[in-house]
Amino acid sequence: MTSPAPPSADAQHVLLHTLGVSQPGKVEQYRNHYVAGPGGSPALRECEAAGLMEQRRRPGFLPGDSTVWAATDKGKVWAAAFVATRETAHRKSQTRGQRRYLRWREIDEFCDVSFGDWLRAGEPTPGEDHDKWQKIRQWKQDRHRATWGYPSGGTGWLP
Repeated sequence: MTSPAPPSADAQHVLLHTLGVSQPGKVEQYRNHYVAGPGGSPALRECEAAGLMEQRRRPGFLPGDSTVWAATDKGKVWAAAFVATRETAHRKSQTRGQRRYLRWREIDEFCDVSFGDWLRAGEPTPGEDHDKWQKIRQWKQDRHRATWGYPSGGTGWLP
């Protein structure tokens, strides 16, 4: 069951921004609040009329004329369906090289292997082939040692 879309692109953007998924690549809803001025905007009113957002109590630290909005359960379901559709279309429009680079970016946070090294190794994934990763790291360390005049084959990373 899918909910009807908010009436305008502005209303869609406000709902997605409220949930933290307004940018391509952002799929996990990690917040649920939107602070607006007095009365809110027409886009917020459109979302409210569609049952996708509602006004909430203002915390004491906000100015007295602020309004706080949050997505309803119906709004969260609509946003999840919209984001899934958007991400599928976005993935289909990417080239093979773009997809490979994005896969590397996903693992780059916990691995010190460059994109070129990762491609030369045949795009291994963590846990897939531990020995392959170890060989890549050793190759990278040896290359660094040779560049800076250190002997190769050490046991740890040299600065």
